[in-house]
Amino acid sequence: IIILIYYIYEEGFNLGNNNKLSGIVGFIFNTRGLKKRDFGIDFIKSIAALFVLSVHFFLKNGYYNIPMTERNIMIPTAFRWIFFTGVPLFIISTGYLKRKSKFNGLHYVKITPIIVTTILVGVITVLYKILFLGESNPLFIWARSIWACEQPGYGWYVNMYLCLALIMPFLSYAWNAIESPRKKQMTIIVFAILTALPQTINRWPVMDTNLGFTPNRWTTCYAITYFLIGAYIGEYRPKIKKWVLGLLFACCIAYQTIKTYITANGGNFYNGVCADYEDLITVLTGTILFLLIYDINVKNLPVRAIFASISSVTLGLYLLSWIGDNEIYPYFSYKGRLSNGVNGMLGSYFLIVPLNFTLCYIGATTLNIFTKLITSPIIRLVSRRTSKQDNLNNQINTPEKEIVTV
Repeated sequence: IIILIYYIYEEGFNLGNNNKLSGIVGFIFNTRGLKKRDFGIDFIKSIAALFVLSVHFFLKNGYYNIPMTERNIMIPTAFRWIFFTGVPLFIISTGYLKRKSKFNGLHYVKITPIIVTTILVGVITVLYKILFLGESNPLFIWARSIWACEQPGYGWYVNMYLCLALIMPFLSYAWNAIESPRKKQMTIIVFAILTALPQTINRWPVMDTNLGFTPNRWTTCYAITYFLIGAYIGEYRPKIKKWVLGLLFACCIAYQTIKTYITANGGNFYNGVCADYEDLITVLTGTILFLLIYDINVKNLPVRAIFASISSVTLGLYLLSWIGDNEIYPYFSYKGRLSNGVNGMLGSYFLIVPLNFTLCYIGATTLNIFTKLITSPIIRLVSRRTSKQDNLNNQINTPEKEIVTV
């Protein structure tokens, strides 16, 4: 604890330009360099984190067990599809920010905060299960589950993202080697056909079976499609009228909602033709929503600070929400706040999800201090070495006449 306090103090002093208090606050809440941050991306990542917790709300409140026999079920169904864009927004943001990734040690060292955060949350989750849930396993089983991103139960995203991070430089080199915007658009279309179109077509029921004729071996690579979409938006920043995007988004959500209701045929949600992240309609809704809000710019510093602080800890917030879900929902269920059917969903949503979000944000912000304590010195060291190597490479690759001129 003494080392941690000293580290925060020193980091705050270094980042605060001799104003220790502002430096310490900036270090803890990740609000340094606010004017240089892309507010639109901070806003998107914050909204995406809220959306992911909102999807879990539907998982915990009994929505999936409600028969779709009444039309009022379409209201929460529409919100469920809106919230489902959370993961696509995250991956598109990654492509937007990482489209110029380079194959060097610094890129891979910058993955360490993700790994450390996942391990720390995994240890916390294991302790929670042992102390509060009474679970018992051999030490090897607990350790393996943490390393395999199985602790907590929402660790599948980390598993997917780490694989994407490993190939990010190669995707970036390939993307930047494509000569024209037209060819880059065609690249996205090809990947959408490979990874997203099969799910859309193959799931449609026809005569007690499904269409099922589109090759679907590449559907699990859907993250690459989202990454390329983000890279294109980051490079060309397409401008489309907001009312057009809003109308398209509303049409997509309406299509998903009506399709789910009709194909469920009186059954529950999973009896309908439901889209996953690798479904073309989900790709469209996620992309449209990203285009709708990515270029929002707010000059107010307190507002920028709030969203920057949330954006910086979305991974820890998301992972810690597993514990929040396991504590908050049983409590409100015991109090009778989750047994009011469709009519009570909206009321309980505005109580439960903001509470869970706030508690997980506080926990993630605290956890992020320990993550930075472990990873920041390593990243700084590799960053300095990478900068020196890049400067040396530039000198070697620069003609002698140019060096003399400089």
